[in-house]
Amino acid sequence: MAFYKILVVDDEAFIADISRMALGDAGHDVLCAYNGEQAVELAMENHFDLAIVDAMLPGMTGIETFEAIRHIIPSIPGILVTGFASQEMVAEAMDKGISRVLQKPLETVELMRAVQETFAAKEGR
Repeated sequence: MAFYKILVVDDEAFIADISRMALGDAGHDVLCAYNGEQAVELAMENHFDLAIVDAMLPGMTGIETFEAIRHIIPSIPGILVTGFASQEMVAEAMDKGISRVLQKPLETVELMRAVQETFAAKEGR
């Protein structure tokens, strides 16, 4: 299994840290940002293989954050995490390049499966 550099963006530090620990335990290199602006700064300084972004962030929304990251790293796939996913939100997220939308509360098993499936799809497996 390949290991990747992943950006987790969530304004709830506890959720970001749980995601970082679970993905880190699987061997991935994970950095956390707690708002959109911080995420964009990290994307300018690092090449990430995946962005996992909370839909509701202070300032920029999760979709706006992902869109800004995608301007810096055009090939990056994204997973959007939300407590409430409307059909309009999911459609907009997919239109902006998000490959998966996961519902909160997020189970680490579900997160790990989504990450593995996202990388498998990116690599054409």
